[in-house]
Amino acid sequence: MDPSECLEKGLAAYRRGNFKKAFAMLSAETLIDDPTAQYLLGRMYYDGKGTRQSYELAIHLYKLKSSAFVGMSIRIS
Repeated sequence: MDPSECLEKGLAAYRRGNFKKAFAMLSAETLIDDPTAQYLLGRMYYDGKGTRQSYELAIHLYKLKSSAFVGMSIRIS
């Protein structure tokens, strides 16, 4: 599956509240450097949705991609 398809399916699953599927799609290797995927994975780790809760991993992902979000807006819902 190409990266844009993984991202779109992951976002759709996230919006529907299907966090396990969203986590699986957004953590695909093809999205390893995608800032939107990294942000949402961090959010899922922080909230414990679709995966075990881990503030440490959430903060790591937020810091890893924080510079990519300067001046960028993401609409999740």
